[in-house]
Parts: sequence; C-alpha cells; structure tokens
Amino acid sequence: MSIFISVIFIILAYFVHECFGHAVAMKRSGVAVKQIGFGLPFGPKITFPMKGKWLGTDFVLYYLCPFGAFTACDEDGMTRLPFWEKSRFFVSGPIASIIFGYFLFIISGFIVMIENGMTRYPNNHLLIISCLTVAVLLIALKFGGKIFYTYIVPLIPVFLFLFAFYSLFFSQNATVVTTVSLVHTAGKISELSGALFFAGAFSINFFGVSMMLPLRFFGIPLDGEQITLSIINKFMPKMVSFFISVETLIFGLLLLYALQTDLKPILLPFIAGLLH
Repeated sequence: MSIFISVIFIILAYFVHECFGHAVAMKRSGVAVKQIGFGLPFGPKITFPMKGKWLGTDFVLYYLCPFGAFTACDEDGMTRLPFWEKSRFFVSGPIASIIFGYFLFIISGFIVMIENGMTRYPNNHLLIISCLTVAVLLIALKFGGKIFYTYIVPLIPVFLFLFAFYSLFFSQNATVVTTVSLVHTAGKISELSGALFFAGAFSINFFGVSMMLPLRFFGIPLDGEQITLSIINKFMPKMVSFFISVETLIFGLLLLYALQTDLKPILLPFIAGLLH
C-alpha cells in the first residue's frame, strides 16, 4: 500500500513540475498555454476546458498511461521571449518540484508524530532546512529578476554537471543514477510517512535537481539543457548540432557507468548463483 501511495505522489510531483512550474511561468511571461496534459500523450484522452484566468487552456487526461505530464504552449510566443524569461520558464519546473519534495518531507515528519504519539517534531534539522529551502525558492520564483535569471540560473546546470561528474568518478559512495537503489528502498517502506518521504526525495532528486543537468534523457532535452542550448544558440548557433551530439554521448556514457555501479552489487551475486 505504501508503494502505491509513493507512486501516486511521484505522479503528482511530475504534474506539479509542469503545471505549477512551467505553465505558471508561461502565463507570467504572457505566453499562451494551450494544454496541460496528465499522462503520456498517446491513446484515448479526456479534455476539460479550463475557465477563469486559464481560459483558452485545456486540461487533457491521457488515461491509458497516466504517468508523466506535459505543458504545450504557443511556440511563436515562446520564441519571441528574451533569454532571461526563457531561463525563468525552464528553471521554474525544477524549482516547483524541489518545493513540493520538501513540502512532503515536512508533512511526513508530522505524520511520524501522529503515528508514534510524539509531542515534538522528530527531526528539527530537517524541518528547518526544508522550511528555509521552500522560503528561499519561493522568493526566487516571485522576485527573481532579469539579472538573477540571466547570470545566476545559467550557472546551475554547469555546476550540477561538474558535481555529477565528480560524484560519479571520484566519490566512493555516490552515483548519479540511483533508480535501482530507490526501487529497492521503496520495497522496505511500510508507513505512510515513509511513502511520503520517498516521494519527496524522488521529486527533489529526479524532477528537481536532475532536470537541471545540461543533458538529454534518451533524446528528450532536460530543463538545464534547454537553458544551456539557448545560450549556445544565441552566441554560437553553428555549434548547436555539435553540442547536442556531445551531450547525448555524455549522457549515454554517464548512464552506462552509473548503472553498472548501481547494478553490480545486485547482478554479480545473481550471476554467481546461476553459474553454481
């Protein structure tokens, strides 16, 4: 049951990433949002026209495969935006995911209090860090201006890539891709608080931080790659194709190395058991 709850909140985290992140940023920039989709965009769907300030936007539910979400906007309006507004649009999704993840952390702590009859929050350090992170990111989204999105945000994908590279090749206890270990951890969750904490960690690490890497996930550009690509397209347009090829190659190499690091402790005993 707890794994099911985790999956529900992970799906919700992806929706928060697209709707309260990217879609809201588009509206702030005056770009028309045509669709907010829930699920992978193929197969049968149900369309709900939205009203109020979202008039002209359709909420589309692809119920055949309700995993993932997307935001479809006016491409011409997006193209005309200055760089700093494009930067705000791309970073808003990961920021929304990180805020949502820390919100789940906070809620999971209060659930632990209820489950165990505690009178104090179980981890004050986590509560303080979560509240401060949420406050800082909300301020950045609300009041971050042209300078912040032009000169600060574009540095984030670069630093994250360098950190990921260092963690992967030079740190003894860290890997970039931890899907296997996350799934393994999910199997041990037995409480509602653990399910929410797991979903929060997934939202922060996968839909938040990882989305800011300047790479492509099986050909799909991550938000960090979109920011980096906008800079290259502005100053070195002839290098765009070369950059896409290089980052695709780097992602493949990182994925292979990280997967073998994560899978080795699981696959080697399995293979040894088959041989005997």
